[in-house]
Amino acid sequence: MNNQDTEFKIESEQEELEKFYEKFRNRSDMLQAFLTHLANKPNDVALRAKIYQGIVTTKIQSEKYGLSFLSVLMGLMQRVWKRTKNKELRIDAGFIELTLMVLDESLVVSKEVACNRLVAIKVIERIRLALLPLITCAQIEQAEKQQQGVALLLGDFSQVNETEDIDLVDHEENTMILGANSDRESDIDLFDEKFEQKEKMTAEHSIEEGFDDAKYEEEELFLEDRDMALFRTIADTVEFRNPIWRERDNSIMSIALGMNGVAKNPVCFEQLEAAVYMRDFGMLRMPDKLFYREEGLSEEEQNHLHSHPVLGYEILSRLGGWDEAAAIVLQHQEREDGSGYPEGLTGEWICSGAKIIAICDTFFQLINNYEDLDSERASVRAVAEINSSKGVLYDSEWVDIFNKVMKIQNRVHAPQI
Repeated sequence: MNNQDTEFKIESEQEELEKFYEKFRNRSDMLQAFLTHLANKPNDVALRAKIYQGIVTTKIQSEKYGLSFLSVLMGLMQRVWKRTKNKELRIDAGFIELTLMVLDESLVVSKEVACNRLVAIKVIERIRLALLPLITCAQIEQAEKQQQGVALLLGDFSQVNETEDIDLVDHEENTMILGANSDRESDIDLFDEKFEQKEKMTAEHSIEEGFDDAKYEEEELFLEDRDMALFRTIADTVEFRNPIWRERDNSIMSIALGMNGVAKNPVCFEQLEAAVYMRDFGMLRMPDKLFYREEGLSEEEQNHLHSHPVLGYEILSRLGGWDEAAAIVLQHQEREDGSGYPEGLTGEWICSGAKIIAICDTFFQLINNYEDLDSERASVRAVAEINSSKGVLYDSEWVDIFNKVMKIQNRVHAPQI
C-alpha cells in the first residue's frame, strides 16, 4: 500500500482523526497522572533518577532535569497535533500508531524509574527510534531541532559536544539572578537589557533572511527555549533559598500540566510552564523573615510579601511573548472570593492558569504542613482540605479536575490507603 492510500485527508477523514485524538488524550492523561505520583514520592528519588546516564553526555545533571524530557516529548507532539488540526500538516495511519506507541513507551519509562531508580537504555532507545519520523516533516524539522532538549533526545548522541554547556544560560544571566543584593529596579533594568538583545537578534535575523516567515519562526522557537532555560535557573535559585522547597517546582509542574491536560489544554503548555517557574521570582527580593513564614507579620510586612507576584509579572511582560504567563504569575495568589492578592480579584476575573497554580501551590504547602504524617496520608489530607474550600477559595471546576488527576493517579499506580 503506498503512502497516498494510507494518508488521512483532513477534509474527508475528520472522524478518524477525532478517534485518534481521543486515544491520545486518554493515554496522555494517564501518563501525566503517573508523573504526578513520581513527583510526590518521598524524597523524590524517582524524579531525580539518572535517566540520561550512558546515553547523553555526562554534562547533563539528572537531578536537575529528572523526567523533564517526557514533558519535552509531550510539547513536541502537541505542536504536531495543533498543526494537523490547522491543516498545516497531513498525517498517515502509521504516524497515528507511532505516536500512541510513544506514549505507551513513555509510561514504561516512568514505571521503570519508579521501580529501579534507573531507566533501561533499551527503553529510551525505543522511544528515540519511534520519534525519529516526527522530524521528517519538512515544516517542523529545523524549528524543533533548535530546541536543545529535543535535539539531545532525537539526535545522534555521539555527536553531542561534550564541552558544551547544556544549561543554555550563560554566566552573565546566572550572575544576574544570583545577585541577591541587587534592588528591584536593577533587576528590571537587566531584564530590559536581555529583552533588547532578543529584539536585536530577531531584527538582524529578519534583515539577513529577508523576513522569511519559516526562518523567523525557527528563531522565535530558539529564543523561547533560551527564555525557558533562564526561567528554570530562576526557579532553581528560589528553591535553593528554602530547603523545604527543594524539588517543589517539579511537583507543582507535574500536577499543573496534568490538570491542564485533563481539561484538554485550555492554557498554552509553554505559557503555563513558564508561569510555574516564574511565579515566585519576587520572593528573591524578600528578607528571610518574610521568606520563611506568613503568620505573625505586621501590616507593612504583609503588604511587602503580597507584592511578590508583581515583579515576576513585570519581568515576563518586558521579555515579550509571555503575556499569558505574565497574567498567570500576577494572579496566582488571587482567590475565588476576592480574599487573595495583589488585586483582590474574584473568580470571574482570574485566568485559568492562575486557578490551576493556586490549587497546586496550596497542595504542596499543605503536604509540608503535615510533617507528622507519611506522604500518602499527607496527600489525602491536603486533597480533603482543598475540597473543603471548593467554590470559596478555589474554582469548583478546577478542583474537580484536580480530584480527577488524583484519582487517576491512585487507580494507575498508587497503593490503597
